[in-house]
Amino acid sequence: MKTEYLIRSENSIQNLKLLAAYQKLEDLFDALDKKEMDEEHLLFINSEIKLLNLFAGSDKDLIKHLKKSYTRILSFIEKELKLVKKHHYQNKWMVFGMVGGVFISYLFKAIDYSATWNSIGFAISMGLIAGLLAGKNRDEKAKSLGQQLELNY
Repeated sequence: MKTEYLIRSENSIQNLKLLAAYQKLEDLFDALDKKEMDEEHLLFINSEIKLLNLFAGSDKDLIKHLKKSYTRILSFIEKELKLVKKHHYQNKWMVFGMVGGVFISYLFKAIDYSATWNSIGFAISMGLIAGLLAGKNRDEKAKSLGQQLELNY
């Protein structure tokens, strides 16, 4: 069983934002079609597609609805199937590294009051690099296990 067909609205050709939102979702569905999923998971995804196909609001509301569905589907497949898009862990761990860098910087500032504010920039950049490397390692592991979707965004 495959995912259902997403029907584009008539205005999608004229509205570039709407066209981009549709393309992003269709790329997700193409990547998911290449992976094996249970009937239960396909039912969830197909129910999202049915809701999108039945949507009758304005283009602006449709764009919001498409983006929310994209996020809902991605979080569902990440939680249930452990499938992630490219650079998922890299982006996630970069943020963790930056927050950790700020924490370490304030810790050093509390210990040694003579530490300058330049240490915050250094700690953030070191945390960013550490997070980038940790995330890249996890992304490579996910790719080797076949848990990575062929999505670039």
